[in-house]
Amino acid sequence: MYFRGLHIDGFGIFQDCDVRDLPNGLIVCSGENECGKTTLMQFFRTVLFGPPRGSKNAYPPLHGGRHGGRLELLMGDGRNIIVERIDKKVTISDDSGTAKREPSEYLLNGVDRQTYERVFAMGLEDLQGFDVLTQEGVRGRLLAAGAGLGAASVPETLKQLDKQIAELLTRGGRIQQIPTLKKELTTIQSEIRDLGSQAAEFARVTAERNQLRRDTAEKKSEYQELQLRKERLQQLERSRDVWIRLDAARKEISTFEHASAFPLNGLERFDSLSQDIAGLDEEKRKAEEEVRKIDEKMEQLGVDTELLKCRGDIEQLTAERQKLASAVDNLPLRRSEVDRYESDFDERLAELGSDWDEQRLADADTSVQVRQKVQQSAKDLSSAEREFITARHGMNTAEEQHNQASEILDESTGRLDSIEQPQFIDPTELQRHRSTIRSAQSLQYQLTSTKSAFHVQQHVETDANKRLERLERQTEHSARPLPKWLPIAIIVVGILLAIPLAMRGDWLVAVVAAALGFSGAILVLWLNRHLNEQTERLKKDRSEEISELQQTCKTAQAECERFQQQLNSQSERLNALLGSLAIPENVERIEDKLAELENDVEQCSEQLRTWTTLTDQITQQKRDAKKAAQQFEDKSAHLSEVKQTAKSLQDDWRLWLKIRGFDQDIRPDQFEVVLQAVDAARQAQKSRRVAETQLSEVTDYVNETSRRLLKVSHDSQVTLAVQQPGVETLDLLARQLDHAVKDELTHRDFKVARNTATRDVERLSNTISEKQREKADLLVQAGTQDDNEFRSRSAAHESWKGLQEKIAQDELKIDTIAGTKESLNEIVSELSVKGPPEVAAEHVKVKRRIEEVDLELSKRDQDVGELNKVLADMAVNDKLGERLLKERSLVESLSRATKRWAVLAICRSLLEKAREVYERERQPSVIKAADEFLRLMVNDRYHMISALGEEAIQLEADNLERKHELFWSSGLSDQVYLATRLGLAREFGKYSEPLPLILDDVLVRFDATRRRTAARALLDVAAHQQVLLFSCHPEVVNAVQDAWQTVEEPRVPLACLKLDHGRITRNG
Repeated sequence: MYFRGLHIDGFGIFQDCDVRDLPNGLIVCSGENECGKTTLMQFFRTVLFGPPRGSKNAYPPLHGGRHGGRLELLMGDGRNIIVERIDKKVTISDDSGTAKREPSEYLLNGVDRQTYERVFAMGLEDLQGFDVLTQEGVRGRLLAAGAGLGAASVPETLKQLDKQIAELLTRGGRIQQIPTLKKELTTIQSEIRDLGSQAAEFARVTAERNQLRRDTAEKKSEYQELQLRKERLQQLERSRDVWIRLDAARKEISTFEHASAFPLNGLERFDSLSQDIAGLDEEKRKAEEEVRKIDEKMEQLGVDTELLKCRGDIEQLTAERQKLASAVDNLPLRRSEVDRYESDFDERLAELGSDWDEQRLADADTSVQVRQKVQQSAKDLSSAEREFITARHGMNTAEEQHNQASEILDESTGRLDSIEQPQFIDPTELQRHRSTIRSAQSLQYQLTSTKSAFHVQQHVETDANKRLERLERQTEHSARPLPKWLPIAIIVVGILLAIPLAMRGDWLVAVVAAALGFSGAILVLWLNRHLNEQTERLKKDRSEEISELQQTCKTAQAECERFQQQLNSQSERLNALLGSLAIPENVERIEDKLAELENDVEQCSEQLRTWTTLTDQITQQKRDAKKAAQQFEDKSAHLSEVKQTAKSLQDDWRLWLKIRGFDQDIRPDQFEVVLQAVDAARQAQKSRRVAETQLSEVTDYVNETSRRLLKVSHDSQVTLAVQQPGVETLDLLARQLDHAVKDELTHRDFKVARNTATRDVERLSNTISEKQREKADLLVQAGTQDDNEFRSRSAAHESWKGLQEKIAQDELKIDTIAGTKESLNEIVSELSVKGPPEVAAEHVKVKRRIEEVDLELSKRDQDVGELNKVLADMAVNDKLGERLLKERSLVESLSRATKRWAVLAICRSLLEKAREVYERERQPSVIKAADEFLRLMVNDRYHMISALGEEAIQLEADNLERKHELFWSSGLSDQVYLATRLGLAREFGKYSEPLPLILDDVLVRFDATRRRTAARALLDVAAHQQVLLFSCHPEVVNAVQDAWQTVEEPRVPLACLKLDHGRITRNG
């Protein structure tokens, strides 16, 4: 089982919160403190088990909503379960419906809240010790799960047995029942012996009554046998008529055995096939008549095949009808367009000049190269003008910059003259002086630190010596063993207590007292042995600690010597540096003097930076002034060059216009107008030529279409009334072609109809043949030759079926009378050998004997009643009778109590032995599983062992050295306890539905290495059952993710949830 999702309607700080698609693997829920981790864990427990009893904090919804929510579960058998708990009402929904049951009973195999929290939902404080292995609830649930007992609780069963045994042995916790009964019985028997004179009469009457009871029992047995025989005779009389009819029907049905094998619903099927064949014959005749009529119609219909041969040409011409009509209509328009374009061309040519004609227009160069030349010339002239303006502006700017640089240089020189020169001009010398001061300060700090460390080591040495003396004193006063005479004294006390009890007859208490004495002696011996072992271990452990303290003293002494040497060396170096700085050795506050010198150095450094900065500025300003003067000269020369370039470009442009016959006064930016006029004239010329070409094309198309129409009319043998065919001729051919096509389609429809009718005839013939074969098969199945014989056989089969039904009814009646198969066989056997008179005579005889036995039983019952009355009178009027009745009552009570006590005691003993055997066999499997997880956590450095018969768990190292729990470190203990819980959870999962593990910060006390190996173990557990790990420490999340990356494929599914004050989001 694992959680697939959850919905929190309202629980604590959570409200309307959904989480879907949780994997069956490891889920890490992280967040800061008070972000909702504890609330979410409590939500899981509350939905599964309800709110804890007596809890003051039920996590009411703080932000609205109904109190509770639901969990979506996927069981191991594939069932999808939804558990919803709202306001103390719980419902469980699956594919079969909804039920109001507790999940712990229906889904968790009877695991209660306490067992779940001890095994499957735990925090750091729960991982302390091995109490969980011995806790009654866990032991019982583990035994019940492994033994297949389901939700049964072994501890609860033992409690019930103990309670019933206690009720038998005691009354109100004070009086022992069985010993009291024995004591009363002994007293009554003694009184009966004293009254022996009346015992013989009481015994005689009792013996006579008992004999009458035995005789009565024999008569009652005979009476019951007579009643059974009477009932059998009545069965024979009721079943005789039925048996006679049944026998006659069986004989009669043998005459119809030849008709037993007959087709089911044979006659109905036979008649239906005959009717179908007759109907199909009529349909076939009609279909043949339809074929004949279609053939006559096809012969009367004529088709113009010659015209259909020209169908393609006619349809092609018809498709061009609109084009032909348009061409004929456009001929006058095309001619007028040619005249208009001719007039437009003459106007465009005149705009260029009177000396322009078509030849000069054709020779005019308006190519791309010419246009590019014009554009380039315009661009060059424009660029030269802009460059001239820019050069003139640049020269003016350079002159202004030169004047400004000279003024700034004069101002900086005046400022430098007004500043005092610093003490250190060389920065290297200044830096060397500063380094000397800082080295002296560092040595002064080191000297102080070394003195502090020296004092600390002296304190460590003193403390170690004190602890060493204290441990030596404690070792001398270790625990002493118990006196050797104490076990013997305890045994003697137990025997002295048992002897008086045995003399009074309380043997059970006496045995218990003696057993307690011997048990106490054994316990004292065991304690004495344990104290001796503990003393030896203590001495061994303290000897190791004493050795460590001695080593600590030696180490501290060596450190003190080393620090003393460092103090001497540092003092010598410090005195040398103080001498170089002209500071006397006897100065009281060296730190203050060094700080004062450092302050002087900083002031000198600031003066040096100011002096250096101003000097660098003056040097740079001199370079700037020189550069500005050079730029002024360069700008003046450049302006002269630009003037010359612009003049040269103007001369080249005029020469180019002169060579090509254009007006030399035209500017390049105006030349585009001339080119546009040339292009317009050429476009008008082109339009005139296009109009002339279109006119020629239309004329040619009309003539070609007329020729094609004449050819089609000739090929199709259609006579035309005009010499120059046109649209009217084309319409005539189209109409005639339409009639021919319709005739052809009609002929084709007739042909399709004929084929359909022909296929119907064939189909009907095949169907008739199939029906006739089915009819013949029915004749063969019935074993007949013709229709009449088939109908006769059908009548015989109906008679056979009627007799079968009668036989079945009579058999049912006679079976009902008999009741059982054995009784039926006996009834049939007797009916076959006995007639009605014999049965009637025996019936009368049995009735008479029953009446006689009934009278005898009444007489014997009366005699027994009289004897009982005599005994009762003796018991009332006689003291002996009273004692005898009391004795019989006590004997019966003591027998019942003893048997009940024996049964309960044996049951309890067997159950205890079963649990011991199971724990002896199964608990090592828990330790084995826990050992696997521990090895994974400690990299195989230790493994867990549990000796047979001992509850203690020890660790064995690689060198076979064993460690008891008392000598484990805190981190190792947490690893062992966590491995034990994981092994216990896995053992539960072997015998029942694996339940999700909920762990609360169980890795927080692990170091980085242990945290990573423990995360690897959790991933191994998550491969078999879902694990939810809650933590507020990011390093735990990182350790899990790192461990997951190292796992080989296929990896366990991993999901990380982020909790943030009532919100749950997926993190990566």
